[in-house]
Amino acid sequence: MSGRSVRRILHLDLHFHPYKIQMVQSLNPGDYQKGIRFCENMLGRLEENDDQINNLWMSDKAHFHLSGFVNKQNFRYWSDENPRLLHETPLHSQKVTTWCAISSNGIIGLFFENEAENAITINSERYVSMILNFLTPQLANFPVNESTLFQQDGATSHTARISMNAVNALFPSRWLNEFSDEDDVESSADDDFNDPDFVLPESQNQNIDNLSDENEDSAEPFSEEEFINDQSNSTQNIFNSEPNQTWGPVTGNLNNFQYNPNNDFVGINPDIIDCMSGCSAYEFFSLFVDNTVLDFLIVETNRYAQSKLNNVTSRFSRVLKWYDTDRTEMRNFLGLILWMGLINTLPSLAHYWRQDFLFANNLRKVMSRNRFELLLSMFHCGNNENANGNDRLYKIQDLVNLLVSTFNSCYIPEKSVCIDESVVPFRGRIKFRQYLKNKRHKYGIKIFKLCAGDYYTCQYKIYAGKEMVAETAVSTKVVLELMKPYLNFGRTLFIDNWYTSVTLAHKLNEQQTHIVGTLRANRKGNPKDITNKKIKKGQIIAQQSNTNVVVLKWKDKRDILMLSTKHLDTTTSITKRDQTINKPDMVIEYNQGKSFIDRSDQMTSYSTPLRRSLKWYRKVAFDILLGTCLNNALSLYCTVNNKKIKITEFKEQIIINLIKKPESPELQISNNHILEKINTTRKKCVSCYKKLEFLHVCMLF
Repeated sequence: MSGRSVRRILHLDLHFHPYKIQMVQSLNPGDYQKGIRFCENMLGRLEENDDQINNLWMSDKAHFHLSGFVNKQNFRYWSDENPRLLHETPLHSQKVTTWCAISSNGIIGLFFENEAENAITINSERYVSMILNFLTPQLANFPVNESTLFQQDGATSHTARISMNAVNALFPSRWLNEFSDEDDVESSADDDFNDPDFVLPESQNQNIDNLSDENEDSAEPFSEEEFINDQSNSTQNIFNSEPNQTWGPVTGNLNNFQYNPNNDFVGINPDIIDCMSGCSAYEFFSLFVDNTVLDFLIVETNRYAQSKLNNVTSRFSRVLKWYDTDRTEMRNFLGLILWMGLINTLPSLAHYWRQDFLFANNLRKVMSRNRFELLLSMFHCGNNENANGNDRLYKIQDLVNLLVSTFNSCYIPEKSVCIDESVVPFRGRIKFRQYLKNKRHKYGIKIFKLCAGDYYTCQYKIYAGKEMVAETAVSTKVVLELMKPYLNFGRTLFIDNWYTSVTLAHKLNEQQTHIVGTLRANRKGNPKDITNKKIKKGQIIAQQSNTNVVVLKWKDKRDILMLSTKHLDTTTSITKRDQTINKPDMVIEYNQGKSFIDRSDQMTSYSTPLRRSLKWYRKVAFDILLGTCLNNALSLYCTVNNKKIKITEFKEQIIINLIKKPESPELQISNNHILEKINTTRKKCVSCYKKLEFLHVCMLF
């Protein structure tokens, strides 16, 4: 079919018309509200000053390609035969970057950003150079007063602190742009060409350095080099709380913190050791999931079910069969959840109640399937009436706080502790779902744990996003929050490279706490002579700072970068696979201390009771109730009773006690029966003559 026929069918028969697609800049979710705030602010300024619109400078930059044509689809070569020409073009066409500012008073620019006829990347230093050497002299040709505003987009080179200081020097508190924290900004594919993100300048005065009166009032601009040096020094003084550190050879004069200076109690609670020696697995589990926890779950579950009952619209709803639960039923419910993880996972919940040859069991004697499903749907850990829009964890945080308090009352960490993250697998829709590529379950809810002993969990923190705090990294904030009850005790903290930094080492040194961990090479404050140096296999290099921090690099199969405040660069000979290698003491102790979290995750993964669910808080609740609590109970059980037991056997003993029904007194019936005639209305003896036609009464004696 010819193209002409296709066009005729589309136009005449189908009444289609050709439309040109309009290409526009993509916007982030918050851009609409920012635009509204800008409009409201400008309307308010126009009401105060009608001439405000003439005192606004709008600036931006653009890339112009020099390839000679724009759209290759419109390029045609007319000839009587196919010339079979090949037009070669470079992968990245030559281009030039320009910048200009426009106002009703005129245009400043164009300013070309290129070197040796090649376009360059605009960074903060080049942007500051343009402001000082180009924009400032050009402004002298235009009327600039106290009401003049300057707008720029949200590119990184524009919102850098040194750039903001330069803009503020020309337009004190009279600039418009995006200036937000990292966690609150979702960058697009090209930040340089984002639509203008407007922020009221009055609200940003606290986010920039105040320039000196001399610089603000001086009509003569200072040099670019002086400005950059001055601002880098002021930024370091305000935002870099690091002490002035220098690196040199390892001298050995490290901080020697005294462990447990006040001889406080550490380890397992003495009352548990004295009273629970020889106790069962269920009694140790009841230390954590006690009547207080059960009552909390019962109250919240019944409250949530009652709210559902109040909103029922169908007379056939299963919710109408609800009646309040109690301790016995809640224990049975948790026992069934734990038992379902112990056996092989079946395709659906209904399979656990099937009675055919393949699936026969005694589950229905504990609880019916309908009642179990109803309890599962109503299971709740928080009061929805107290919901706080700013608290994403209100559905689970009360339960976590209750259990963590019990964790700390049963066991106090000894000399070594470890912090790392775990994942509760969850693929549902939730704002703080995380992707962790190195974990077995890559999508889920991140849990920060502090473990000690063998695999005992002392702290349990759910990451709900928005952890950024001014002047403090997220990883540092998490460590300081989890370690708060255990500082100033001479303990040693083992962490991986997501947490470790020289900044954190200094903060923990101030709190008399050692730190040992792997280190990322690009962390701020690292000694460049260590991170950049290439070494051979088995070679060790190390440096020590004047703040008593040691950074070491050792090459085994790959480069291993470590940081410690208690180890030197000493080594120990270890025989492995008939080979003797010299391994740094720092690495050996790190492998031992970091195993706490790994053991905890390993124990939790065995016969996990977690199933696919749409309710994230229910999965987290089962993880801490039937995972973390059970592991802690097992750790105490093995230590107090001085015996080892497999976690599967430990779970079996707990399940048997959880699903057990309370014993009821049995009616004692005598085996001797005497028949007696009576004159009154005769009744049937149920126990002895149930099937007989005549009626007698059994006298029991």
